[in-house]
Amino acid sequence: MQDNILGFELGSAKAVNMFVHLKLLETINMSKNRIYSLTSSLFSQCVSLQKIDLSENYLDIFDLNLHNLRNLSVLNLRNNRLQTLSEPVRVYLSDMTSAHAVMVNLQDNKLACNCENIEFLRWLLKTNVSVTGKHFYNCYYNNASRSRIESSTTDALVTQCYTYLSLITSLTAIISVFVVINISGIIFRYRWHIVYWYYHVVKRRDITMDAPHDMFQYDAYLAYDDHETSLVVRTIHTKLEVESNLRLNIRDRDFPLGDINALNIVEAISSSRKTILLLSRHSLKNKWFRFEINIAIIEAITTNRPVTVIVYVEDIPLRFLPKEVSKLLQDSPVLDFPKDTDASQNAFWNSLKDCISR
Repeated sequence: MQDNILGFELGSAKAVNMFVHLKLLETINMSKNRIYSLTSSLFSQCVSLQKIDLSENYLDIFDLNLHNLRNLSVLNLRNNRLQTLSEPVRVYLSDMTSAHAVMVNLQDNKLACNCENIEFLRWLLKTNVSVTGKHFYNCYYNNASRSRIESSTTDALVTQCYTYLSLITSLTAIISVFVVINISGIIFRYRWHIVYWYYHVVKRRDITMDAPHDMFQYDAYLAYDDHETSLVVRTIHTKLEVESNLRLNIRDRDFPLGDINALNIVEAISSSRKTILLLSRHSLKNKWFRFEINIAIIEAITTNRPVTVIVYVEDIPLRFLPKEVSKLLQDSPVLDFPKDTDASQNAFWNSLKDCISR
């Protein structure tokens, strides 16, 4: 079959069954046929096949399934475009040498000198398969230079690839660290937004900026430190809930038992018309109070509604205020908790109720 133009057919699905009935075929010559590719099962049923000649074609990959060809002794692939032989083909050819001599011709192919091809080059030097003229084979580098295939060539290639691999590993590690640092920075910067949105997804809530009054379960959520518990229970609860009939969310009373505290806070702030921040030196050191401040800020940004009311329980110099509180001071009503006359007491509670109802 040599010296024809069968290449366009042999690589197509039409060729799958071309030789399936030739159980006694021993030799086939398909050289000079402009073959670019072959279907892998082309000769899989030719169990008597001994010699295959595919020389002087355009094959750049040879991946025929040879496992049924237990009698194969000659494989001529001279003058193609092969850069390597696949591992399954190499293993098959080497295994066959234990039963009989096997000859392979790879002359005039552009065998590759690269990191991926080291195992093939080593096989070529050490295999028991009779490789025609292998002492004169060259392999070609990516820059088009070439080198005789010898042990020194593979050793140099291993060293080069090890250095290259080390460089790639180092660069990958550096890039990974850089990416991790940047992602960590982004997560840290937007950590409160992430927490807020995460818990909103958990609760499947969607309070919009146009929500009517009856959408809010509470008039105000109280954010405070444990040191202000007595003030909340004895005074604020009495003045706002008992005397003024406002609905307050007080964590020690209203948070569901067993739920995650952060989830309770997000839910409480979202379901309250206002969040009252009771500022004291103790509350500013409380991590949950800082969490409440940040969630309130995000709630205000997300829903585009005024959320916070700041109440100073004691005098705190500006230098002790965290930046998130400093930001709130510009946009939120600020009240000082009264300590003396009835007049100032009445003015404070009226102002607080007015801030809550806005």
